[in-house]
Amino acid sequence: MLDRCLLADACRALGEHQIARDLAVQVLADDHGEIGPEGYRCLLDGIFERLGDSPLPEAEWGRLLEIFPVNDLAALVNISPASLRRYASPSAAGRRATPDAVAARVHLLTLMVDALAGGYNPIGTRRWFERVRAQLGGRAPRDLLRGDWRPDDDGPRRVLQLAEQLMTVGAT
Repeated sequence: MLDRCLLADACRALGEHQIARDLAVQVLADDHGEIGPEGYRCLLDGIFERLGDSPLPEAEWGRLLEIFPVNDLAALVNISPASLRRYASPSAAGRRATPDAVAARVHLLTLMVDALAGGYNPIGTRRWFERVRAQLGGRAPRDLLRGDWRPDDDGPRRVLQLAEQLMTVGAT
């Protein structure tokens, strides 16, 4: 069962990042549980959908750097290692804003890594991106994430779908 305090904290954080604020406010305003289980299910589905559409690179760089070495991650998102360090800098003084195109790649890569997290540790996740996959036409996921790819391109969408299949297999 989902704890009400944890849900409230998550909704406040969403509001701070300007993600699904309208839905988060509805959850926070329900002091007496009037929304009900089905209402919460709809609100949470909406929040999750908007999270999937909302890059937040300042929070996502760190997660990816826990998995990938700087040079590997820079290659996956098609930037130089020096630029990656500036975009991912934990200090506001050294940080530069991540360009939208790069933020979109970082976000999709974060969704992929999160989908794999239930089945792989960091080493296994890195290897997953390197292994040739029959479902990708005999190519490795990293091969479909080269150059100035966009999340809506066929290759990256196929890689995400493959990663997400691991979640559904684990959930059954």
